[in-house]
Amino acid sequence: MAVSKFHAQNPDIWRSCLEYLQQNWGYDRYGGNCHIIPNAGVCVMSLLYGRNYPRAGEFSTMSGWDT
Repeated sequence: MAVSKFHAQNPDIWRSCLEYLQQNWGYDRYGGNCHIIPNAGVCVMSLLYGRNYPRAGEFSTMSGWDT
């Protein structure tokens, strides 16, 4: 929900959304072996900003997390 709201307010700059995710839902906040919450955020961000599956794959890969 937070990522989609961010996207609605900032539809053109995906890196700003990544920074938002890193600040609010980064690995430093959700430790452990499986980072479900940060990775889910990157998946949603990638699909919203990518607008198509290949581009979404690029965004998720460029995010640098293990998504």
